[in-house]
Amino acid sequence: MQFRSKIALFVLLFLQFAVAPAFAASAACYVINPANAYNGNGLNWNAAASNGAAGAFNAIPATLTRGAIYYLADGTYPAFTFSQADSGTTPIEFRKAKATDNCNLTGWNTSTMGSSQAVFTRDIGAYSDYVIFNGNGTQTAQGCG
Repeated sequence: MQFRSKIALFVLLFLQFAVAPAFAASAACYVINPANAYNGNGLNWNAAASNGAAGAFNAIPATLTRGAIYYLADGTYPAFTFSQADSGTTPIEFRKAKATDNCNLTGWNTSTMGSSQAVFTRDIGAYSDYVIFNGNGTQTAQGCG
């Protein structure tokens, strides 16, 4: 009986340390780079082609996905109003991309996408609940974090 308990404990520990992190990291993430000439599908940092099939979004998409993280490259972003419908307490998160946290390495360039700030030129309106802005840094000046 003691042998079965050890196997059960091993299986439980395996599931906790090997499988659980995969579930935690399964949140969808999308990337936004205002330097792109064309709007892509947000799945990687490459410059999008004129058909928009691959590459970063070049602006915050009009329709956002609850539970997703949207990574912002360095650059200037226009005013935006968030009015996505709530889905329980599931958030939408906007996070400043940086070298160690950027969603997808395909096409990533730290010197042009993750070494400066993402700046909104106008007001940000939030008419939704559960919207998170994560500056992904340590600065304490107004507008940073």
